[in-house]
Amino acid sequence: MALRNVVDYHAGETRLGLTSRLAMANGFPSMRDFVAITGTSPPAINVGEPAAVAMLSQWSDFDAPLLSSWAIGTLERGGTWRLGSALMSRDMRPGYTHRYCPKCVVGDLANGTGPTHLRPFMRVWWTTRAILNCPEHGCPIKEAKTDVHHAGDFALFIAKHLPQIEAEARDARMSPSFEADKYVAARLQDIPASTFLDSLETYVAVDLCRNLGRFQQANSIGGELPAVALTDIERGLRDCISRSEQDRDRGRRRHWPAETVGR
Repeated sequence: MALRNVVDYHAGETRLGLTSRLAMANGFPSMRDFVAITGTSPPAINVGEPAAVAMLSQWSDFDAPLLSSWAIGTLERGGTWRLGSALMSRDMRPGYTHRYCPKCVVGDLANGTGPTHLRPFMRVWWTTRAILNCPEHGCPIKEAKTDVHHAGDFALFIAKHLPQIEAEARDARMSPSFEADKYVAARLQDIPASTFLDSLETYVAVDLCRNLGRFQQANSIGGELPAVALTDIERGLRDCISRSEQDRDRGRRRHWPAETVGR
């Protein structure tokens, strides 16, 4: 049975973020206070355990398969973990922090529907440190420390810190390049981006680009932008994609009719 007050669905919203908004919409002091009376737990909702997703489906009146996307799982090897179909390394975990783009939050307030305080929603791509800049706005992702009791309670965090977030949005500046962040966001959504990099696990692709960029900078390999304007990962990503496109073009030429070559 759905709760008395439900909220709008947003593609790409985390399960904890949705639960947080539902708790606030129905007058609970916090998400944890709400979940405590339901028989499930924030960790179970966060990782996408079937029983927890079924409860969230009932509360929100959204179909369970819709809420099952981007399940989270921890693997044994090297502390890696899975966010949907993307494999992440240990250092990409968000820990007990609220990660957010202030421009996204302000945009939600201005363009969303329903009660104003329930409009901002927590994006899945904010929950991995593989993404350092907003894939949409290009400004750095902000991080605010929290604890085990309030992790994921995004609606409560917004309610308590909205003036600060609005100020951060006004002061936010676009990074010189955020193609790596857009690439990881595409991987999370299973959108093809680079034939070579897509053949690797996500964290391997990110580490490869970072190490390649460091090598290039150390050896003064030039680029379109000055070295100081690009991070290591951005520099490496540009090189990987450029090489992949060159290989693809060479492969196409091998299959062109002989009379077209050289035109």
